[in-house]
Amino acid sequence: MNKFACILVILAVIGNSYAQRPGYNCDMNNFQSCTSVFADFLGVSSTNVFDELFLLRGLYNKFTTGQSVGDVVNLCNQISNFYTCLTTDQIRQCLSPLGWVNQGKSPAQAYINDGTLRQWAFLCGVGLDLFQDPNSYDCIRRTFANNFKQLVDGALYPYMQNIAFDPANACNYSEQLQIAWTNIFYNSSVCYNDRREYTAQFIGCAAALEYTSAQFSHCMHQNSCKWIARWSNISYLKEIDGVMHLKVVPYWQKDKDGKLYQTKESWMPLN
Repeated sequence: MNKFACILVILAVIGNSYAQRPGYNCDMNNFQSCTSVFADFLGVSSTNVFDELFLLRGLYNKFTTGQSVGDVVNLCNQISNFYTCLTTDQIRQCLSPLGWVNQGKSPAQAYINDGTLRQWAFLCGVGLDLFQDPNSYDCIRRTFANNFKQLVDGALYPYMQNIAFDPANACNYSEQLQIAWTNIFYNSSVCYNDRREYTAQFIGCAAALEYTSAQFSHCMHQNSCKWIARWSNISYLKEIDGVMHLKVVPYWQKDKDGKLYQTKESWMPLN
């Protein structure tokens, strides 16, 4: 399958999976068979690929260990093959948020999976076009590889905790995630040296926006990504002992007794 066919398949099936209609009848035998092939490609156990962040980590591991845009095309083709392995109706029945919940996943897990797949629909669409420039591909791949812990532990995890315990302010937390990812990419020395920092910050922002749109699509009307430098919010970056740090926003946690408390703002070094 060529690049453009791959993009069309992914965008078509992603769009269809969100047009939910009443009913649920996921063919688990076929779904598990398709999942087994996909998980094997990612190097993840098929029994837990859709649990916690295994899908997200598996996809980014494949992306960051690639050597050329051809490897990204192959990754996107594998995602496309996973979708085409299912029927159009089964995509809706199995991969929509309702489909995940009916498989026994928690609502939070359903949106983790949904958000991750939306994110990769973007990266295999607009992202793949940007990756045709070797310098853009190299800087984005290396930034994901060098700062994956910061992207996940320093930004995505606080977002997940905050929306779980304070969903009324979801749009604010979504914006915080976008700004954090934007700053991580904008600050990347690899992208700066290649003069691709603005392309990189757009990728970071848009990937975060696509992830949050799974659960909070209404926030997309107030949170956007633009090709301009003002997205680099200086309040999220601080140099400490000669090393640039990312602000980790306060987030809600439960203590050992099950009581909620909010963590203090902290700073995580960037690579």
